[in-house]
Amino acid sequence: MTYNVTINGNEYEVEMTPITAAGSQGEATTSEPSQWQCTVGGRVFKINVSPASAGTLSLLVDGRSCEIRSDVVGNESYVVVDGKRYSGAVRDPRQRQGRRALTGIAGPAKLLAPMPGKIVTLLVSQGDEVEAGQGIMVIEAMKMQNELKSPKTGKVQKLLAAEGGSVNTGDVLAIIE
Repeated sequence: MTYNVTINGNEYEVEMTPITAAGSQGEATTSEPSQWQCTVGGRVFKINVSPASAGTLSLLVDGRSCEIRSDVVGNESYVVVDGKRYSGAVRDPRQRQGRRALTGIAGPAKLLAPMPGKIVTLLVSQGDEVEAGQGIMVIEAMKMQNELKSPKTGKVQKLLAAEGGSVNTGDVLAIIE
């Protein structure tokens, strides 16, 4: 998976590849901690990730330990690493393309699961009026929670996901008309 990450105004392309229990790249295992190969600007890092507490992850990056969590203040997002706060944003290019493709399309728009995960919270109910960019639900994947937003202004015609339910990439979660 490749992400565009902005930290304190600097853009980075970050590629994350799960490492299997046997040490080869491929499907992640469910055992704790999870292991990843991370490539940033041509540099390769091995990362072990374990949950430390609610909303906090413990990372072991090439043998160096740190704690990391996300923090939102108003409309600003931050990453807190070992108590030091950095402004930050993570964007999945696949999600940006999907939203762009729906912009300006008349008729119903489907909200698709961008990744496999678990629905943590539904933020709206069927029949609610929503604005473009308004949160519809929160999905948890790889111990990170992501708010999925409405692709357009309209009415929630159908909610096809339930709190606590598992979803796969591409599943239709909601229809906004």
